[in-house]
Amino acid sequence: MIKTIHRLVLTLPILYALPATVMSESPGPGHHDVHYPLSTFKYFRQNVVVAGKDADINFDARFIRFRAVVTYLGEYRPLSKSKKEKFDLLDNINVLHGKIHFFNYEVLIRDEGGREFWIPANRLLAERIDEAIDEGEDFTAMLTYLGCCYEEDERILNMNRVDLGKPERIPRHTCFTDELLGVKVGADFTESFEQLEERYGPPFSRSLNEKKQDVAVFPVDEETKTAIYLRNGGPEYADTVSSIQLSTYNQGEMKFYKDLHLGATKQEAEAILGTPLSVRTDTKFPILYQKGSYCSFEMKDGKIFSVFVSEDPHY
Repeated sequence: MIKTIHRLVLTLPILYALPATVMSESPGPGHHDVHYPLSTFKYFRQNVVVAGKDADINFDARFIRFRAVVTYLGEYRPLSKSKKEKFDLLDNINVLHGKIHFFNYEVLIRDEGGREFWIPANRLLAERIDEAIDEGEDFTAMLTYLGCCYEEDERILNMNRVDLGKPERIPRHTCFTDELLGVKVGADFTESFEQLEERYGPPFSRSLNEKKQDVAVFPVDEETKTAIYLRNGGPEYADTVSSIQLSTYNQGEMKFYKDLHLGATKQEAEAILGTPLSVRTDTKFPILYQKGSYCSFEMKDGKIFSVFVSEDPHY
């Protein structure tokens, strides 16, 4: 067990699993032949949950890596004093000792959601970016996550490499609607919560899920046991509605989009949506979905009993 230094906390690899197609764990900072799956900062922040912020550093030993398209904002500088202090703490960890001191500069970038921040990089890499990339131009950054946090709860991410070719982007997803029962995905979470509370009364359940998303469940119809689930985007997107789910547990038939209603069949849904739907059967209940979409329907006895409308998890 690595000795705790300045209240430094370790997150071991066995605590959390990620979809291998989106992010990957690596053997460590000394290994260079590793994969950087294409992702976005938003997906990373929502799916890599910070274990806690009760120490100077919470080191994450999984060395999660991904690549993302970012915008260069035309500035680079020596590493800030506060970041250097964090790196000095990390250097006391056996697996990192002597391997992170060369992240001695930082580059100003903007992510796909418009957030601007400085990210550590080697001086030569920072100079290369400045020489090859114009201010406001996009490039692909290859990143490693080491834990939490810099000042203002900023994740500890380093830029290991860059790809200065034409950026490859994750396609945006489509959904048949962004609204259920008058509540919109992407809307203000508190306002949406109050809207549902005024209409249906207080939620009968409110909790945090495994991604630390605030999930509130409101009763819509008592007789058919129909409920609406409201979720935010987790700690770093807490102000925004991330997804909405409408479900019935006693044969409800509430309309939720045009003439499409709970209790409809696959054929009825395809006719109203004007598109074929695929079926997943490796889940507890069969799931209907449109390819290229994160919105879906759950089926029971051949009928829709739940509809899920989500924001794009990457944008």
